[in-house]
Amino acid sequence: MEAVTVGRAVERPLRAGVARCGTPRLSVVALFAVALGSGCGPGEDGVADADAHPTHDTISVDAGADGSDGRTDTVTDPTGDAAVAGPCGSPGVADVSGAPPDLTGSCADVEYAVSPYLRVGDERVVADRCVPDPDDTAGVRCNAGDGTLHVSATAAGWVVGWTGADGGPADELGLRVVATIPGAAGWLSNGFQSWSQTGMLALHEPLSPRVVATAVAARGDIEVVRSGREISWWYTLAGSRDGPHVVAGVTRVERTKAWVEVSAVGDEVTLWLASGQNAGASEPWHLAFGGDEEHLLEAYGARVASQSWRSTDASPAHAELGWNSWYELWDSVGETDVRANAALVATHLARHAPEGAPPLRIVVDDGWQQAWGVWEPNEKFPSGLDGLAADLRGDGFEVGVWLAPLLVDADTELAAEHPDWFVGEAVYAHGKAGELLVLDVTHPDAREHLVATIRRIVGWGLDLLKIDFLFAGTWNGPRAENVAPMAAYHLALETIREAAGPDTVLLAVGAPPIAGFDLVDAWRSGPDIAVELIGASWYFVPAQARTTAGRWFLCAAVLCDADPPLLRDMIHDEVETSLWVAASTGGAMFLSDDLPRLPEERLDWLDPDPIAVGISGVAARPISMYPDELPARLANSGVDHVSRVSTHAVPLEWRLPDGRSVVTNYGDVEISIEGVVVRPHQTIVREP
Repeated sequence: MEAVTVGRAVERPLRAGVARCGTPRLSVVALFAVALGSGCGPGEDGVADADAHPTHDTISVDAGADGSDGRTDTVTDPTGDAAVAGPCGSPGVADVSGAPPDLTGSCADVEYAVSPYLRVGDERVVADRCVPDPDDTAGVRCNAGDGTLHVSATAAGWVVGWTGADGGPADELGLRVVATIPGAAGWLSNGFQSWSQTGMLALHEPLSPRVVATAVAARGDIEVVRSGREISWWYTLAGSRDGPHVVAGVTRVERTKAWVEVSAVGDEVTLWLASGQNAGASEPWHLAFGGDEEHLLEAYGARVASQSWRSTDASPAHAELGWNSWYELWDSVGETDVRANAALVATHLARHAPEGAPPLRIVVDDGWQQAWGVWEPNEKFPSGLDGLAADLRGDGFEVGVWLAPLLVDADTELAAEHPDWFVGEAVYAHGKAGELLVLDVTHPDAREHLVATIRRIVGWGLDLLKIDFLFAGTWNGPRAENVAPMAAYHLALETIREAAGPDTVLLAVGAPPIAGFDLVDAWRSGPDIAVELIGASWYFVPAQARTTAGRWFLCAAVLCDADPPLLRDMIHDEVETSLWVAASTGGAMFLSDDLPRLPEERLDWLDPDPIAVGISGVAARPISMYPDELPARLANSGVDHVSRVSTHAVPLEWRLPDGRSVVTNYGDVEISIEGVVVRPHQTIVREP
């Protein structure tokens, strides 16, 4: 049978504006106790050698008996509607991850070639020959090394599987996408979890495998303050402001971690869509091209949403409005503080709430417990959480509580008595709580302990659980059962959901996106808006907005909580912008200052307009993801705070759900928009 070559990499010179890594530099911000590097390894510029990944550079599809090339131009729309003709799918959204796999084509002015690949050890092997799979009408199988790669189209996306001669799994499994995108300039780098830095960057040449591997292995605080240039976790966007674009991402996460490695030489953009952790099969991948970035991201978000808890919940949770104790009282909070703040919330926030708003919510954050892992009230809560919750409910509030269900203080009796309940070699060093162990939910006794804890807390009359530091459940280490960390993480959330019941609102914080969206109601979609050593500072607001810009489309799948606006210590323009940025996700609006200490005139700065948007259940959308100047690496709020300079690249204009738009000047000098002057750090609202 005739082999048809459908894709080959072409070397082109680096064009102007494409960022190189440059000489490594090191910035240290003591308050974070982490080093902020350039993303390059010591003594190198991060650009890969030509033979850094020994791979085949072509893929062939065998011609069928009728002389065809074994492919079809029929693909499936991501919403599950009837198949549409043509390799590009519906206008504006060229979904090619349909059935059967369309491994090569041209659509939306993009020429692309998709090749399944695997990595065993240090070598990536790209398939060199693919044929229709006789055992799967929606798939193809391909030669790769001493085994077979197969790509199957499912309702959730493309799934790559591997059958090796020795029967063992691959270290990495996925798809290589080579696409010619005219004018390609930038890409979206998403962080691993809620707090992780996220934003648009300039495209760059391929980085060395060592640099990429270091980024994949990073965890905890080092990953949170990432430069972003090495990989994007879970999904990405690449292209230019004028288009076209490519969007690729997993739609469900239950087994493996997934990331995208993005690079460019000229207009040729290469994406490695990777699933790791001894993968026998990848998570499902969505892949689409088009000229409209908003519609592309919306279609991806819809596909993620089709797998979510909200898509099956008979009575989905509503966006919350209320007060959270964390961002001024910190872990010193006591029962008296909660009662005093609740009284002011009832007076001041209620009068700004839109008609039909849900009951106000009071959330008791970190500081109520005896110790991490010992989830019983301490002496600062003499009425217990059950007594406090009963009183607050009597005053018309709904009540929630914070906990870190997967972490246990290493100095507790629980840790000493049950050393086999914890993930081996996994210790999270918390700045105040010290060494914390990670609960191993694959151990039946540890899992039963978690069930009992959640049921007890819900039994106190608390129907919202802010479950925090969940990323620790994804860490590698020996477990009672030999399962991948992401599978253990999913089991943890399954356990918590089963114990909490379907009517308890679960807000996942410090949590990876997509993973667990089939089990939680809400997700913290951005970084902390303040840290205790600094307090309220303008320089954390742009990071919150930049992260929301890279995640707004996920808010179709889950209620997104951007973190509260803060009313203290900033000028009026900055507080107003903070309100709008918090509102932009549409999934929550909490206050978090210690209200009795706040000057009353600042409570008058509360604006019903962003409050209504913030609990609308619909996220705002950036007019364009691509800033005027694409940075080489992600700016850091701590560095900006120390230098007193705003350096974050954030979309200027956002479209609100009602058709209006907001324009924000995140910079330090005034700008003019169609003749309207916008002061530094100011937000203005524009009518349609």
